[in-house]
Parts: sequence; structure tokens; C-alpha cells
Amino acid sequence: MLRATVDLSWRRLVKPLLVLALLVVAVERFCCAGLTLDEQTHLVGLKAILSFAGDALRGAAPDFTALPGDLEFYGIGIFLPAYGLTQLDGWLSDSVELLRWSRALHLLALLCYLASLFAVHRILRRQGAAPALYGTLALALLPVFLGHGLFNYKDMPIATGVIYCLLFTLRFCDQPRRRNLYGFWLVVVWLGTQKIAALLLIGPFPLAILYRLAQQRRRDLWLAGGLGGLGALLLLFAATPPAWVEPLHFLASNLDYMSKHGWRGCMVTDGRCVAVQSADWSPLAYLWHWTLAKVPLPYLLCFAVAALALLRRPSLSGGLALATMLVFLAGVAYRGSTLYDGLRHVLFLLPLGICVIFSNAVLVHRAARIAAALMLAWLAVENLKFYPYNYAWFTPTTSLAAQHGRYDTDYWGYSLRAALAGVPPGASVRGMGTQQALALLGPAPAGSTPPSYWAHVNRGGLKLPSGCEQLGSVARHTLLGHKITMSLVARCR
Repeated sequence: MLRATVDLSWRRLVKPLLVLALLVVAVERFCCAGLTLDEQTHLVGLKAILSFAGDALRGAAPDFTALPGDLEFYGIGIFLPAYGLTQLDGWLSDSVELLRWSRALHLLALLCYLASLFAVHRILRRQGAAPALYGTLALALLPVFLGHGLFNYKDMPIATGVIYCLLFTLRFCDQPRRRNLYGFWLVVVWLGTQKIAALLLIGPFPLAILYRLAQQRRRDLWLAGGLGGLGALLLLFAATPPAWVEPLHFLASNLDYMSKHGWRGCMVTDGRCVAVQSADWSPLAYLWHWTLAKVPLPYLLCFAVAALALLRRPSLSGGLALATMLVFLAGVAYRGSTLYDGLRHVLFLLPLGICVIFSNAVLVHRAARIAAALMLAWLAVENLKFYPYNYAWFTPTTSLAAQHGRYDTDYWGYSLRAALAGVPPGASVRGMGTQQALALLGPAPAGSTPPSYWAHVNRGGLKLPSGCEQLGSVARHTLLGHKITMSLVARCR
């Protein structure tokens, strides 16, 4: 009895402490968020889309294909509220617009991360208090997920949408009510406004809902599902201005482009810069290398055991999560869409994987709980050592290789703000940090000759140009002592 009371008290204590810690992180990151490389492009793109939408409403036929890069295929789901926060922040501070935009994007990304944790906790509550607690902590302390949760405004909202689709699907299967159907369709709208192609990620969920509807044979539920789907379609159309001119052509080109995403760059992976055109590297092999680099081995072993256990003891939550992961991997094998930024495009798999693991009785034995607690304690220490660059953490099996430059460590350029901290205002910065330097340091005074600096992140390698002397770097050390360098800054002649 005493042991059960202590265990329950411990669980009740952990939850508020976790929430408090994450709120402190949210405030700290809002004040000190580092700029990433694409934020200015997306700010310009959002303004262009809003301008084109205004033209279309006035009867003109804007050419959305004139948007820079592939911005016509990105939705406004996260960008529009971020722009509103940017304008609100403008009334409260005198920061330049790009910095305010960056803060807003990173705050919304962190809120999506918190919402993902809440959804995973609600899903695992179906299995009991212990799986819910351990599962939520396992996701919260996974460095790659926490790291991207601090700033990744492109993919964290999609991860959140996928896990909430699973949550509402499970709720409807348990309790076939109209509100659960409406909740599901609202999440579909959220996903579609991030990227239309993101709707391909939730294939098994509508099938599960249709199966449950067929079992119920209730006209009111079929009507609610149809009206909800129609409403979701209309909302998506209204929130996607590039689709207003030629909807069907836009839909086809969007799904084709974003599900393939033939990126022209490459990622240094195990000592080689792997690109889409690398014929001897399959997308699944690329994904496997980066999974081993970013996901601790105990997670992978537990996932394998839990997936096999699902065959013996089926679980609706674990089964749907596993089916979604398998459908995605089949799509990857067919389309070849992951040769891009390590694990970025598959972040949504991590919450699903946690649901697979903890939807089974993996914590029945006390020894399993002790082992899980020790692993979480180790990850907590690693996260503290790498904060706020948790996404740059590597597993013990690959951290030595990352130390020697065999892996890219900062694709996003998130560490550039810290790297530029020692550069004087108005300095001329070349390399990969030009936009960030202008926003952070300001322009050089008129008539002056500013000192020259070079700043670069570890994306494609780090090599000082001739005539430059290293001034500083941003790096973190693993518990094994391996040094992971994210960026360098140098003074140039």
C-alpha cells in the first residue's frame, strides 16, 4: 500500500513539474530565439500570398507560380497566426520585423510541441496512468523531437496534426459521437493548411472512421461526417489562395511536388553528401541511417518488441499508429521523399512510435520501469547539456562520427545567432549568416568601412576560407565527451 501511494504521489508531482519546465523554456526561447535560414523567405512569401489573395478577391487573376521557390505549395496555417503575433509584438517592442517574426514562429512551434505531448498523454491514458506518464516523458525527452519543438515551424505543426487525428479517430471508435467527427475534420483542416500533401499522412484514420460508421448504421452520424467533410473542404479552399485559380491543377501539382520533393541539395550522412540523385542510396537506407543517428537504441528495441506484441495482443491505438507508419514507409519507398534534412520530414513518426511502444504492457514488470526511468534520466542530462540545440544531439553510436564531421549538424542555422554574439554591430558578414547578421547587427554606418567576418553552419561541412581566422564556435558535448559543432564565425582580412 505504501509503495502504491508513493508511486502515485511521484506521478502527480512529475506532471506539474514537466509543465512548469516547458513553460519556462517557452518564455526563455521567446526572448532569445535564434533566427533560422528560411524565415525571411517565408515572411516575404506570406506577404506575397496575402497580396495575391487581395488581387483575386478584387477580380484579378494573380500568377501564384511567380512566388519565390516552392512557396505556392506551403499553406498559411502556421504563418498567418505568426504574422498576427508579429504585428502585436510590434506594438510592444521596437525589434526589427524579422526578429519579431522569428519569435512568433518559434513560439507557435513550441506550442505545437506541447500540444503533441498532451495528445500522446490522452491517447496512452487508455492503457493506464503509468504508460501515459512514461510515454509522454519518452516523447518530451527525445532530443530530436524536443529540439525541433523549439523552433521547427514547418514540421512540428504537421506532427501535431497527425497525432490529433489519431486521438479523434480513437475517440470516435470508442464513442461514436458527432463532436468527435467534427474534431477530426477540424484537425484535417489544420493539417491541410500547413501543406495539402500532409493529408496523405493520415490514410488509415478515415478508413477506421468509415468502418465504425458502417458498424453504427446511424443516419445522424453519416450526415455529420458528410457535412463535416464538406465544411473542411470549403475551409481548406478558402485558406489556400493559390488554389483559387485552378483548384484541380493546383491539387495535383501540390501532391506530386510535396510528396516527392526533389531537393537539389544534399545531406552529409555517414561521411558522404547524399542527394536525391544518389542512385546507390535508397530513401529507406537514408532514413535508417538518420534514425540510428537521432533515436536512441532502447527506443528502437522497444518499438520492435511492441510491434511484435501487437500481433499477439491487438490494440486499437497501437495498431492505427503502426499502420500509419507502415503506410508512410511504403510511400517513401515508392516516392523517395526523405532525402532531405535528416529526419525532418518524418518527425510525425516519433509520437506514433511512442504510442506503439506504450500501447502495450511494456511496463508491467518493475524492472522495466526502473530501466525506463534510468534511460529518461540519461536523456534529461543530455538535453540539458545540448539546450537549446537539442536537435543537434547524436546517439552514442554516431556521436563520434558527428564529431569528425561525418554528419551535418545544423541544417537550419539555428545556432547562428549565438555564433554572431561576438561580432560588432554593423560588421560585414558573409557565408551562410548574411541575413541573420543584418537583422541582428544592423547596417554599417554610412561612410564607414565595416570589419569583415565569415559565419557558417555545419551544413555540407565546415571549412574556413583562406584569409580568415576563427573567432568562435557554437558546440555542445555529449556525456561521452564527443564534441558536436554547429557553427563557426571567423574574422577575415
